[in-house]
Amino acid sequence: MQGQTLLGKVLFDISVGIDLLQSLPEVDSTKIGFIGHSYGGRIALFAPAIDKRIKVAVSNCGSTTFKEMLTQKIGIQFDFVVPNFLAYGDIKDVVRLVEPCNLLILGTDDDRWSKNIEEIIEYAKSAFVHGKLEHKIYSGKHMFSPEMRSKAYDFLSLNLQ
Repeated sequence: MQGQTLLGKVLFDISVGIDLLQSLPEVDSTKIGFIGHSYGGRIALFAPAIDKRIKVAVSNCGSTTFKEMLTQKIGIQFDFVVPNFLAYGDIKDVVRLVEPCNLLILGTDDDRWSKNIEEIIEYAKSAFVHGKLEHKIYSGKHMFSPEMRSKAYDFLSLNLQ
């Protein structure tokens, strides 16, 4: 690993992808959005905190805090293992760093990867001065239902105008 993390590599790759998008004449570089489900939903929390070119992001079923994952023995995906991360914060602290990006966190009430949404929103909302921070919890298990997709796409469209 050479002293690096997989999360760092993934976030670097996303930034390189945005570099490529911005080089295309048909792309409006002021309207970069990011949407992810599950693993991608967790990345949707980290990416706009690192790359401020992302103006709007939607995280679906990827918000459970690391403390919750450890307490409930859910496990932490290897890509998100960052040495000493909990000594400095948790997912809710990452969400605070997303601002000024507009962020929508979606989840379900019966999904181990959708825990802590309301706690995260309550903790992070004071950091959102310019960006919007919204959430919605649906009934069901780990999914990205048509209703959830519609909410996500509407949020992206509205906030990329």
